[in-house]
Amino acid sequence: MYDKASIALIPSGYKAGSTDNLYSVLPANGNGDFNATRGSTATRVNKDGLIESVATNVPRLDYPLTNGVVGDCPHLLLEPSRTNLITDYTGAGFTAFNGASITANDSVSPDGSINATLMTTTGGANELIQQASITILSGQSYTISGYFKIKSGTLNDTDNGFKGLDGFSGGITGSTFNSTLTNEWQRLSFTITSTTTSGRVQIKCEDAAEILIWGLQVELGDYETSIIPTSGSAETRLADVCNSAGTSAEFNDSEGVLFAEIAALANDGTDRVIEVSNGSGNRLSIRFPSNDNQIRFFGRAGGSTQTNQFISVNDATAFNKIALKYEQDNVVGYINGVKVFTDTTFANLFVNLSELDFAQYNLSNPFYGKCKQLIVFNETLSDSELQTLTS
Repeated sequence: MYDKASIALIPSGYKAGSTDNLYSVLPANGNGDFNATRGSTATRVNKDGLIESVATNVPRLDYPLTNGVVGDCPHLLLEPSRTNLITDYTGAGFTAFNGASITANDSVSPDGSINATLMTTTGGANELIQQASITILSGQSYTISGYFKIKSGTLNDTDNGFKGLDGFSGGITGSTFNSTLTNEWQRLSFTITSTTTSGRVQIKCEDAAEILIWGLQVELGDYETSIIPTSGSAETRLADVCNSAGTSAEFNDSEGVLFAEIAALANDGTDRVIEVSNGSGNRLSIRFPSNDNQIRFFGRAGGSTQTNQFISVNDATAFNKIALKYEQDNVVGYINGVKVFTDTTFANLFVNLSELDFAQYNLSNPFYGKCKQLIVFNETLSDSELQTLTS
């Protein structure tokens, strides 16, 4: 069936500094390459499992990392703009209290450098390290995260933890560190609604222990994003933008299939879109709506909606294989090997299709998430082919 593909993005190659800088496997002439931009540096996990920074406008080919094991193939990572309010993400800029101590640049961190901070406690009461007060907005969702591991000692006290204070009061990852921290790096996070205009982050341990800390982050939003390094001040990572693949030669107005193997980031209250369009009102899209764990199949042509189907899935933030087939009087959707709808009610063809975007045709409602594959077929596929494709 892949011989019917006209555009195939399987994230594997890019070129820094060019306009069409994210390469598609098909077509060979480069018509399917994407223009991937971002007005700042950003971080990714590289093929060695290390977190590294990439330059402005370089697309992020991010390797999955599970229990310290790096996956074989990267996915494209697209994220919104976020600001890390922690002014020293290594934790070295925190202040120690009540017998705790801080040693900067003690050990190798998840980026492969010797820049992890060591927090040492002696087992006394209320030993902790703490970030100075951060200016925040009251009544907003903030996500607080960090990488941690045990260097030595045993955690038993029930008051050990990674906490938010003042405007972040009540936040803690799990209930304590005791059942969480190991001798391997892991990222812990929690989301909390702020109650005042200032907040602090605290790491507390009332056992005799050595805890390594790195990658501390406070960001406005309902979920954690990739690490934003800081050194003395808050830093902002700007949004990823990825669009403008294809020409009219790669699309068939009469029939075709849009296929994606994708995972959305957590619900941010927007409609997150991957779309084939004519650069205007004629368009077919796979969307992640503001409803949790739904996928929306949408088509509009001739000034009217042709199909608009909302399908529930177990987890929209996990990778799902999704296909949207269109032909005269027939639109079909598949998710993970299952046909989820057939719509024969539409009347207009999707004429003059000419581009593929990780956004709506006017570049609103960008898709934020992870993409392993994005393929356009300019011929229809059979039910058996669609089932195989999405299984």
